[in-house]
Amino acid sequence: MSLLLNLPFLEPSPTAAEAHVLVPLALSLFGFLGYWWAHYSPAIQAWFDVRWPGDDGKVKRVFTLKLWGFITMGVIPAAVLHSTLGWSMADLGVKWPGSVSLELWLWWAALLGSTVVLSMVAGKAGAKNYPQIRAKEWSLSTMVWSGAGWTLYLSAYEFMFRGFLIFPVASAIGVWPAVAISTLIYTVTHFHKGKGETLWCLPVGVMTCWMTLETGSLFHTAVGHIVVSWFNMAYRVRRNPDMQWVGWRKR
Repeated sequence: MSLLLNLPFLEPSPTAAEAHVLVPLALSLFGFLGYWWAHYSPAIQAWFDVRWPGDDGKVKRVFTLKLWGFITMGVIPAAVLHSTLGWSMADLGVKWPGSVSLELWLWWAALLGSTVVLSMVAGKAGAKNYPQIRAKEWSLSTMVWSGAGWTLYLSAYEFMFRGFLIFPVASAIGVWPAVAISTLIYTVTHFHKGKGETLWCLPVGVMTCWMTLETGSLFHTAVGHIVVSWFNMAYRVRRNPDMQWVGWRKR
């Protein structure tokens, strides 16, 4: 912490409270831009295409990118926050939730169900965004690799938006400003997915922040997001005329 507050290029040096806002914001910027730089890099895509042409390369590329997102949004921020500000993983919501009210479970189920329904009626926007692996043939192996990639990525994604963008920031400037910052950034990062999904991020962002703060855990928001991603993947594969389900054979 003292090292962070005395870096020569930070003049005047931030106070401890300011650091609890600035460091998470900087880490979220690093994590998200680091992931999307790799995602859109023509050189990285070409590297995979040359070594594994066809569907195999698409699966390996997307899984590797998801793993990279897990590192940039999860592993690196966790290490930095622990070493500079003293926040442990449990402090940031990576723990089993304590006592959970029936009301919260009902809100969680309603949010999950409504998101699934909206995903089903998303039409062309949903078909454009999902599945992210644009393989022509899908097998059990493809599903497993895709699901594992989403699980890694979304675990870190929720750790960022509902973890270190909430708990340290709320400790410095209050709960509702932290919720507003998290939800605003969360919504902005969905602009490329269309108006419908972007607008839906506003109530989803507020609700998932509330659930995380209420339970002190990322369990509900992370599990919910992962379940929706798995559903979107399977639903869109079966609905896409350019994709074929080839059964349970290995790739």
